[in-house]
Amino acid sequence: MIETTISEVQDEDDRAATRALLMDYGRALDFAICFAGFEREVEALPGLWLLARAGGGPVGVVGIAPDADGGCELKRLFVRDGQRGSGLGRRLCQAALDAARAKGHASIHLETLPSMAAALALYRSMGFEPRAVQPAVASDGIIQLEKRL
Repeated sequence: MIETTISEVQDEDDRAATRALLMDYGRALDFAICFAGFEREVEALPGLWLLARAGGGPVGVVGIAPDADGGCELKRLFVRDGQRGSGLGRRLCQAALDAARAKGHASIHLETLPSMAAALALYRSMGFEPRAVQPAVASDGIIQLEKRL
C-alpha cells in the first residue's frame, strides 16, 4: 500500500500542487464558483492549507481561514477520484479540525451543496450541525454547517 501523508503547505512546490488540486476541485463542481472569488483564492491561498500526498503525488487538500468572530472556515476539502472512499477525506477534515484547535479557534464552519452527499455525510458524522444562515453568503441551495471546537 502506498503511504499517504498530510502536511501543511510550506513552499512553492506545495502551493503549486495545492493550486492544481483546487483547479481540479473547481472543474468537478456542477456550477460556476467564480462568484465567490474562487480564482483569486486559488492564486492567493489565504489561511492555512493542508496537502495530502500519496507516493509523492498530490491527492487531496483542505484549508482553514480565520473569520472575524474567533472561528474559522473549512475551505475546499477535495480528494482526487483515485483516493475517494479510502478515508482520506476524513483524515484531511480531522487534520483541519486539529489545526483549527491548535490555532485557538472556537468553532469551524463550512458551506456545501446538497449534491455533495458524501461530503455532507462526512461532515455530519464528524459533528458538524446546521448553522444559522449567514445572509452575506446565503444562496439557494447552499448548506451551512458548524462545529464547536
